[in-house]
This record gives sequence, structure tokens and C-alpha cells, in this order.
Amino acid sequence: MSDDPLAAPDPTPRPSNSPIRDVADFHVRWAEFRPQAQSLCANRALPPADQDLLVWMIALLDRIGPQDIETGGL
Repeated sequence: MSDDPLAAPDPTPRPSNSPIRDVADFHVRWAEFRPQAQSLCANRALPPADQDLLVWMIALLDRIGPQDIETGGL
């Protein structure tokens, strides 16, 4: 993780099984994690309120762009 909170995400490809380094790494790799998140929200063992929460979290993450990470959302 960079010491600079305003640093841009590191676009270096990471193996799909590597741990998430920081929020920028998570953002860069969101396409990798999105199917897993969708699978979780389709799990009928979860209460409907939890499924709905995951659907909204996915929708929010889909709308976060590089500018939000580069500037720290400022």
C-alpha cells in the first residue's frame, strides 16, 4: 500500500488467488470479485434483507470510478 492516500491505483495484474492489498487493489480487481459477490447475493440461505444489501453494494461498487480512488473521493 502506498503511503500517499491520493496515489492512483496500481494497475499491475495480480494472480486471481492473491490477497487484496488495499482498497485501490480491490477497485482495480472489481471485475474479478463481482461474479463472486453476485453469487453470494443469489444464495437463498441468506435472508432477503441481506440479499438486497448485497445487490445495492454491487450497484454502488459498479459506479465507483478511477477518479474516486485517485483523489480519495475528495
